Amino acid sequence: MPSITIHNFEGKAAGNLELPESLFGVKVNSALMAQAVRVYLSNQRHAVARTKDRGEIDRTKAKWFRQKGTGRARHGSRSAALFVGGYKAHGPAGTQNYRLKMSQKIRLAALKSAFTTKLQDQQIMLLAGLDKLTPKTREAWRVLKNLKLDNGKIMVVMPEKIETVIRAFRNLPNVSLELASDLNTYTTLNAGMMVFTKEGIEKLTETLSPKPEGKKEENKVASSMDIEKPATAKTTAIKETPAIKAAKPEVKKTAAKKTVEKKTVAKAKSKVTKK
Repeated sequence: MPSITIHNFEGKAAGNLELPESLFGVKVNSALMAQAVRVYLSNQRHAVARTKDRGEIDRTKAKWFRQKGTGRARHGSRSAALFVGGYKAHGPAGTQNYRLKMSQKIRLAALKSAFTTKLQDQQIMLLAGLDKLTPKTREAWRVLKNLKLDNGKIMVVMPEKIETVIRAFRNLPNVSLELASDLNTYTTLNAGMMVFTKEGIEKLTETLSPKPEGKKEENKVASSMDIEKPATAKTTAIKETPAIKAAKPEVKKTAAKKTVEKKTVAKAKSKVTKK
């Protein structure tokens, strides 16, 4: 299991912490991380570009020159895409959709690969007592200088919003603040040095660990149990006995005989009336 040294505000070692192997010791998948970054950047894109179509060009709609007799190619109005100042053929309409989807399983696998890469590159540091930091930019700069992090990009990862930490680091250049629950593959790889706290690691583990399936199993058991259904016409119907089944064809036969008799009587009456 990978471990990391905990530092205090003076830059000295204050102990070690074992990191969860499920987050910081997985097999790195570079293709998966590249795919996650592409999806993230594409989803940040908005369709802003838009060109005018032929009906929106503010030019005269009159025919440029006569149809025949000039020796030139025939043309209509000068708002055509062929001419300077005309509309843009097949230009962006401002309705493009750049949204891409990525399954949660792949997204988590890419994020875990990013954490492992950061740890292997020694770009993760653990700081103790961050919540006790004085909300002064000078104090935050002194802590970073003691940790030898005064150059390059730095990301301070908080377990939750801590007002004193935000006020201390927000005016420092090249320093960004993020919540542990809001990290993604792009921000992780683009962060430079990442400064965590012990509580931040715990929050990250809690956020990215698989949820227990106890409730799901209970729901499945409840749904599979036999539930008493209200009595309906089908459920209250009397089961047919062999005697009833045997009597049914006889009833049908008698009804058929009656219909035949009625037809013969009606035919006899019609013959009598004709005569």
